[in-house]
Amino acid sequence: MKSIAIIQDEHRSITAVIEGLRHVLAAIDAKRMAPDFDLLGAMFRYIEAFPERLHHPKEDEYLFARLRLRRPEAAPLLDRLHAEHEQGRIKFAELKAALALYRDDAGTFQAFRERVERYSHFHWRHMRQEEDEVLPLAAEALNDEDWSLIDAAFASNADPVVGVAATREFRALFRRIVSLAPPPLGVGPRVAGAQVRDRRARAAGFHDRQPKREAVTMRTKVAIIGAGPSGLLLGQLLQRAGIDNVILEQRTPEYVLGRIRAGVSSRAPSPCSTKPA
Repeated sequence: MKSIAIIQDEHRSITAVIEGLRHVLAAIDAKRMAPDFDLLGAMFRYIEAFPERLHHPKEDEYLFARLRLRRPEAAPLLDRLHAEHEQGRIKFAELKAALALYRDDAGTFQAFRERVERYSHFHWRHMRQEEDEVLPLAAEALNDEDWSLIDAAFASNADPVVGVAATREFRALFRRIVSLAPPPLGVGPRVAGAQVRDRRARAAGFHDRQPKREAVTMRTKVAIIGAGPSGLLLGQLLQRAGIDNVILEQRTPEYVLGRIRAGVSSRAPSPCSTKPA
């Protein structure tokens, strides 16, 4: 049943990018950062390639198909979730069109942001149903032969449905998002507020007085240890909730980017257990 953990990890990765998109749009709306269409484009490519072309087709073709055989009474639930996979593709196509319109006309920003909010809520509700209803039912109903087939599909480096080198493609996309996005989502340039604080510190001579690696005292409500995908996601979720936080990572940004595995972190609670704000 390794694929249960893989599916939960993939849900975490999808949530990280979609929540990151919401975080970026909130920062743009608050004038804390300028529109960054390279970053938005990278996020959209990830959402299109991963959940819509890879994750959902595998759920339909392997997990749902085997569960239909073992538990016919689950058909209405599985039919509904399959239909939502189709709806998700349509909603994302509409979202892409809204992004293109926003790129050409800044006055459409609020309409674009509202579409992102609806898409985010749609995905959150969908993943909650899968984790609350489908995965427990599968764990109870499927046999070793079923899990062997499902595990092979979800653990494969090359996607048998769409024929892409999944691990390599999604690692590159996720690393690009993290490299472009500002903290706490990624390791890119910081948003305006942080830059203003840095300028004030330099003007006061603070940076000049500090040896290069001397510890600096700061006040924050939450300290997050580690800048992996889970730490970065937690940081931006806390910031969206108005909770100050700092992510502590002893390694360089280059190391942070290098250890990301296809946008999937290991063994941390799924973010689907907390509803987005």
